[in-house]
Amino acid sequence: MKSFLKIFAIERASFKDWEFKERTDKSFLQLYPEIIEKQDRIWKDMEQKIAHFLQPGKSMPGAKTAIAKPGITHNAVRSLNSEKSTIKCTSGVLKKKTITDETCEALRKALPKVFQNHKVCSLQLICEGLRDLAIHQSTLPKAYSKIAVTAASGVADAPPEELQEVISEVATDIHGFYVLKSSPDHPEYDSLRKVVIDLLLARGPNAKLKKAEVFEAARLALRRDVNNNEYTKVMTDFCETKGSSWVLKSGDGKPL
Repeated sequence: MKSFLKIFAIERASFKDWEFKERTDKSFLQLYPEIIEKQDRIWKDMEQKIAHFLQPGKSMPGAKTAIAKPGITHNAVRSLNSEKSTIKCTSGVLKKKTITDETCEALRKALPKVFQNHKVCSLQLICEGLRDLAIHQSTLPKAYSKIAVTAASGVADAPPEELQEVISEVATDIHGFYVLKSSPDHPEYDSLRKVVIDLLLARGPNAKLKKAEVFEAARLALRRDVNNNEYTKVMTDFCETKGSSWVLKSGDGKPL
């Protein structure tokens, strides 16, 4: 299997995964969304079948695939980045969510306030920020303090995967560090913001971006030329210069 994967991907031992050698063709994604959707459905279907046949006692399908009888539960493979709220354990039994709806709503309101102080946050920094916010707002009117306290207490009891699921509603995970999907200061530049985030994701950890690369990616994705003003607003929000390149700001609350 490895010899086959090495043809078109590079193994990243520290992350226990593989990364394609070729960069994502953003223009293809823009021009042929129907192909992307079709392939996504195919891969999801394959994932379900593989998960099913990896169960003890199951054999790989031959010419025909057996249809599961009603009442039989299957193993579920769940990614931390999944947007689905239903969680299944390996036995197929539904696990009760630890985070309540009230806590989820409080987190959605409190998280942007945490990102006001730290534009890029690790999961640990988000948890610390929520606790600090609860302490700071304890002297404010009850409605404001309740939101912060509810969010902070929910973080203390919630499993990481549930917390990450809520965070992913408002922020993007860039190789272990979170950035708001929408800028509270300049939401009009969110389309360019997404282009930069996608570039950082595609380049992998420790990505470095050049101005010309950002302009070209924006031209392909947005089908227009961006100006220096919006470019500067977006880049300085969650990136900083390192030599002649831009890198993601530190996500631990400390400068690089």
